[in-house]
Amino acid sequence: MTLEELMKIVLTDLGYAERREQIQAAHFLTVPCCRSENPPDKNAAFPLRFDSAVEAGTGVGKTLAYLIPALGARFGLLDETVWLDPDHPRLIPRMFDLDRETALGRIPENETPSAVRMRIFQPRQIFVFTATKMLQDQILNHELPRLQRIFQERFNVHFTYAKLVGRKNYLCRARMRRFVEEARKTPQLFAELDTLRRTLETILAQPDTQTLEEAEAHLRSRNLKQEAAALKDLADDDQAPIFPPSSSSDCGGKPECQKCRYHQEIKQSAIADVVVGNHYVFAYRFLFPLMRDPEKPARTDSEDSARRLQALRAFQEDMMESLVIFDEAHYLEKAIARLFTREISLKQLAADAETLEKRLDALSGSYASSLKHLAAAQPEIAEARQRFLETMTLFTAELRGLRHDDWQNWLKIVRGEIPEKLPVWETFCSCLGDRLDELVRLSNELKVAWHEIQRQIRTKTTASLSVLERQIELFFEHTPAWRRLQRSLQYWSAIQRLTNAPDKQTENYAVDFSATRLALVPIRVAHVLQQSSRWQQLPKSFVSATLSDGRRHQPFRFFVKSLGLDENRVLSVRLASPFPYAECAVLYVPQDAPDPSADEEAWKIWMLEEAERLVRLTRGGALILASSWKDLEILAEHLKKTLGKSLPILVQGERTSASIRQEFLRSDRVVAIGTETFWQGFDVPGLNLRQVIITRLPFMPPDDPIVRKLIENERRRLQARSGVASALLDDEKISLKIFSEFQLPRAVLLFKQGFGRLIRTEQDRGVVSVLDPRILTRRYGQRFLDVLPGELPLAVSFEELKQDVQRLFPTLSKTRRMTGRLEPWEKS
Repeated sequence: MTLEELMKIVLTDLGYAERREQIQAAHFLTVPCCRSENPPDKNAAFPLRFDSAVEAGTGVGKTLAYLIPALGARFGLLDETVWLDPDHPRLIPRMFDLDRETALGRIPENETPSAVRMRIFQPRQIFVFTATKMLQDQILNHELPRLQRIFQERFNVHFTYAKLVGRKNYLCRARMRRFVEEARKTPQLFAELDTLRRTLETILAQPDTQTLEEAEAHLRSRNLKQEAAALKDLADDDQAPIFPPSSSSDCGGKPECQKCRYHQEIKQSAIADVVVGNHYVFAYRFLFPLMRDPEKPARTDSEDSARRLQALRAFQEDMMESLVIFDEAHYLEKAIARLFTREISLKQLAADAETLEKRLDALSGSYASSLKHLAAAQPEIAEARQRFLETMTLFTAELRGLRHDDWQNWLKIVRGEIPEKLPVWETFCSCLGDRLDELVRLSNELKVAWHEIQRQIRTKTTASLSVLERQIELFFEHTPAWRRLQRSLQYWSAIQRLTNAPDKQTENYAVDFSATRLALVPIRVAHVLQQSSRWQQLPKSFVSATLSDGRRHQPFRFFVKSLGLDENRVLSVRLASPFPYAECAVLYVPQDAPDPSADEEAWKIWMLEEAERLVRLTRGGALILASSWKDLEILAEHLKKTLGKSLPILVQGERTSASIRQEFLRSDRVVAIGTETFWQGFDVPGLNLRQVIITRLPFMPPDDPIVRKLIENERRRLQARSGVASALLDDEKISLKIFSEFQLPRAVLLFKQGFGRLIRTEQDRGVVSVLDPRILTRRYGQRFLDVLPGELPLAVSFEELKQDVQRLFPTLSKTRRMTGRLEPWEKS
């Protein structure tokens, strides 16, 4: 049957009407299932297949647009020819009888001569990878069960589906039980390990609890706050004794492991027709064997590593004969980049230093007294004991210096309280780096000294020493603060090695700083993906509401290049949302706004007053998107002072995004202020969200580490190509090139995501206010406007906006003017 017939049958049974945009999306999303038949000789280079990228606005029905045709292809329900024209590869794929459509006049004859016939193949499996758990759950719990019933009744086809997520989503009850048994035998010196033991005992008492999410819900339901905090603290460590181990020799070979949900779902995912997972699982399972961290050894020398690599390569082989669909595809590059990012939380590092300083003092005292009598009779133990205690004392002193001196000085420098005398990297190294170097050295010495004591006393064991040995082992292996510190020191060593490496090795990485964060981040992942033939050959579709960047020609170019794809092998289409934006939304850009790039201080004063006025206009119900943490802080301070008594002002960082979203769902008066993740992942359907305020266009600043690194790489490339001295290169042209090729398209995509926070359903309506006049006054502003719905009304004065708000919310104007107190709003 044709794709249109299949879509009509299934959508009708689901109770949905056909949408032209949804059918068009389905055509494109089926393209990776096609193989060419005898391409013309004149086009010998014509690829055997294409990938596809579909930008579908909110309301198109993206999920069903890829699930229905994918299932049709999987079970051979689609038996038709696809016609593609290699001379115009970005034309809509013609998944119908080309000759018949031409005869009917629907396709001009001059477009058909070089069309290539293609056939749909049956993929081995269908993999769907999403960015958010919300969408993953919707597909698994809502869409697939309904499609399973319809395909069984209509086509006598039964398909299976499974979930594929990382091991840190599951609990290993065997490891938890072993830890609890060991902890019960050993009197604990520290409260953390006692709390951890009680936490795991509570979880183990519930035999059906096998995931981290279930454990957290159970502890919350019993109001065990201390235990819930301990579990959250532990969950940051992927080697914690609650997760299935990464080593295959420790996991999966025991009888009790056969009942483990992790292993059951892994086995199910290997044979299921449809597998639903997240982007990071794909990145790890498919790309990890292909892409090596330059600072991480391959580790294929051990049997466990070789076995794990073999399993991942088998997973790759299965995917190469399958169809892979990336939903929410605009997140994919970030998920892949996580494989390479090495991040140190400086704030957490200082807190852990305080905890460990106290713990190591206590441990040192206990150890000194316990070994004293044995050391007196055994000179070897005395020497090892003395070395261990001296190293621990030095290590504790360095932790104290890190917390009291270095961390506080760094904060003062970042806040501008102490002037910087050196470039930022040199400043960091002089402030914190030397201390971290010393901690790395002493940490290694501490481990060596401890192992030497273990070796010396192994033949002279006493009961007291056995207890002490277990105490220290438990401390080193399972104290979250110690494990976090070790990971941070490991990352610091990697950052140090890479920053000292030759330019060729460092050109794809940047060191990112903030007051509380140090990270080594890849500036682009495309350079690695381009080298992977398997990634290029993988049959894949990309779908999202945000893929195009506003270019008149090649609007998907930035997205395609960011993933290292060949532009000539990706068919792309942009499909508008079916929502009536002319009736349900308005764009407000005040024409009298100051230009933030011309006078930053004047713009900030105006922006604060305008944001307050806009919040008053819609009686709350506003999401304010800031482009920097500094803007967020001044907005929060101003609005709390002026509106805090009448409206709840919720600020990212003070509350979690989940709790802010819940407040929005409960109340129509909330004002939320956020940055970064709030631009992309904050969804509040309904009239409780009536306005999105974008303070300024979300450009990465010129001093951003990634931007600086891109400029540095471009300077080096030009210098190598032309032989011109670095000082003679035109810095303005180089910066303009990076702006147009990287900063601008990235800002356009993020702006489009921010705009999309407002209208989530057909019933939604409201205002998007942009407090940055450059969207109208600068030439590049048209790029931002071009990604918005074409029929969107524009208001350029506050008086016009008030009329639009009255049209959108007729009953809102019936309330009294808001002064110190907000009057009730009757929702229409």
